[in-house]
Amino acid sequence: MSYNDMDPTDWTYYNPDYPDDSYDDEDCYSNEKKKEDNKNYNKTVNINKAEEEPIKQNVKKTEELSFVTKQLSVCKSNIQLRNKAIKILLNMNIDNCISYYTKYEYLPVKYVNLAKEKNCLETLIKSFLKAHLHYNLTSPIVNEINSLLYIIHNNIDEDIVYDRVKKIQKFIHKKADTKYGNNVHLKLSPKAMRKLLSTSRLHLNIFDTKALEPEILISIIEKSANEHLKYNNRKFTFSGKKTKRDNSKDFVSLDTMNHSLNSIIQEIYNLDLNDEMVSYREKVLSVFEFYLF
Repeated sequence: MSYNDMDPTDWTYYNPDYPDDSYDDEDCYSNEKKKEDNKNYNKTVNINKAEEEPIKQNVKKTEELSFVTKQLSVCKSNIQLRNKAIKILLNMNIDNCISYYTKYEYLPVKYVNLAKEKNCLETLIKSFLKAHLHYNLTSPIVNEINSLLYIIHNNIDEDIVYDRVKKIQKFIHKKADTKYGNNVHLKLSPKAMRKLLSTSRLHLNIFDTKALEPEILISIIEKSANEHLKYNNRKFTFSGKKTKRDNSKDFVSLDTMNHSLNSIIQEIYNLDLNDEMVSYREKVLSVFEFYLF
């Protein structure tokens, strides 16, 4: 057969010596070859992503530092600047702090999610009264709950979280004793009460961090740390029995859950407030820069 007699549409035109009955797509591009090529491609993609991630992180951190610089530039005194810086740090790290608290308290996810809700305390108290004390939520009881929540959230006396949660505990105990007799509250489920009190503490810590002015927030954190020293290893009553326990978790604030964050906050606290404001601001920003980068 001459060259001119070949059919250009026949694949053997390009390889006339290849035997017709032995052709197979997989012989030209085997599964092994495909896998190898895919593996190499995926590796390349992963490498590119790995290279891009630090760049994205640096951009994000630079934006955060710029935000902090702008926020601190409007402060009128070193104390205001210090408190503002700490408030910003807490807000930037609140999700990590919540995660630490959750592990520390062995708190189920549904309670953590509830703690982030505005109506958290109302839901906790009403649910407990119905489920464990079989109360009908009449108008007088609802009004009592609303009055209690108003006092707790407005916190005119700037009480620490421990004291405000204690008011919730006393309210529950009173309702138990009123309905079933004196000291019935001692027989309440420790597990149910622990979840209620732990979730309440988390909610108020989140609420304070987001809602309070920096000066008030810092004041409450300081009070909480001081009160912890007084109450350490006191005896508490559960189910009618006296027991001794470490109650440090009762006084915990979100910043103390994250040791790295807490050390940065302490570093800002230790800066000399008597410095010139420009110099003091630069030192605070240098702490932020070190923390971010």
